[in-house]
Amino acid sequence: YNVVNTSIFFPPNKPYEHNKPVFLHISTLTPQKNPAQMLAAFSMLRQQHKTDFILQIVGPQRPHLLKLCFELNIDDCVQWHEETNQQNLATLMHQADALVLYSRFESFGCVNIEAMACGLPVIVSELDVFKEYLEDGVTACFAEPENPADLARVMHQFINTPRLSAKLIAAYADTFNYKTIGEKFIQVYQRINQANDL
Repeated sequence: YNVVNTSIFFPPNKPYEHNKPVFLHISTLTPQKNPAQMLAAFSMLRQQHKTDFILQIVGPQRPHLLKLCFELNIDDCVQWHEETNQQNLATLMHQADALVLYSRFESFGCVNIEAMACGLPVIVSELDVFKEYLEDGVTACFAEPENPADLARVMHQFINTPRLSAKLIAAYADTFNYKTIGEKFIQVYQRINQANDL
């Protein structure tokens, strides 16, 4: 497993108050992260589901994505942030309602456990690797890959249903802290050493 620095990523002292649901996306905005379909889903959320929102995007401002936001009529809902340090990412997570990561493929997705350590639920594409450590309806909401309409449906459902427990999410993410994962590595080394001694 990967690890999360729980001295940086931890639940806020009190909920952040805002009038609109706030979604957060953090990535390099490459084709792997599927930003175009994610933005299409947000356009559907606004146009078809009549839902207003704020989308905070942390990553490089790629010209074709800025243009797409304008074409999809969501440019006034999207707030862009340059790549930043982990402390600032944690602050943004404290001010959001959910992280959205609609990747086409991933090896793990560290930003998911960082968000969860902040008590933030994640909305992700239904990939096998995510299913290894995320639980639908408990720590995450899954959307069908390559289907922006389904992502829009999941986000709309998320907004209109009781929120997932931030305390439970953060407690689960704590199993990825340095101490716990370090102990697992030690156990692996001990098993290897014991096998070599036989």
